[in-house]
Amino acid sequence: MNLQVSLTQTNKKGGVSFKATKLINVGKDGATSDVATEISSFCKDINTLCDKNKERGYNNAVNGIKKSLPMTIEISSLNEEDAVNLSMEYRNFGKFSREATKANLKGFLADNIEFQEKWG
Repeated sequence: MNLQVSLTQTNKKGGVSFKATKLINVGKDGATSDVATEISSFCKDINTLCDKNKERGYNNAVNGIKKSLPMTIEISSLNEEDAVNLSMEYRNFGKFSREATKANLKGFLADNIEFQEKWG
């Protein structure tokens, strides 16, 4: 199953201050743990890239996940027959994604995706 994951942060004035999109292939089943693994890796890789850019003298905060702005995570299928469409919003997700271990971030995302699939 091919999914599109979008991470978006919007500031108080309604402007997008961060947005990143990733296409992922999670196999036929689209297991929640696979989706959570991909998203947690994506977040950690973005944070690592921003840190490397800062070390090299490129300190433009526009390119990174903001610590205190809310994060909207949208997951949607690229095939109509798969019918996956989830949207979740979290306050201070940027701070959590930096401080949490990759395993804890993956677990958090897996739990919340499962909850949204069941009750969303």
